[in-house]
Amino acid sequence: SVYAGNTYIVGANSITLTLPASPSAGDSIIFVPRPNINSYTVGRNSSNIMATASDLTVDQQKPFGLLYDDTGNGWLMTNGL
Repeated sequence: SVYAGNTYIVGANSITLTLPASPSAGDSIIFVPRPNINSYTVGRNSSNIMATASDLTVDQQKPFGLLYDDTGNGWLMTNGL
């Protein structure tokens, strides 16, 4: 599991990083993949991600962030920096 307010260095392909179970509006998390890490999953843990009830498959090597909005939208993507 990951915790709000932290930055996580993603160090392996094909792993799942699970979001907090009870986020609050304004919570944020940043993901920074190491070189050659190009595929991992962010598990939604019952909250929506971008208003969708699905886990997020990440297939890029760029840092990005998630900001918790509300129960409808859930986690929204930001540039993370």
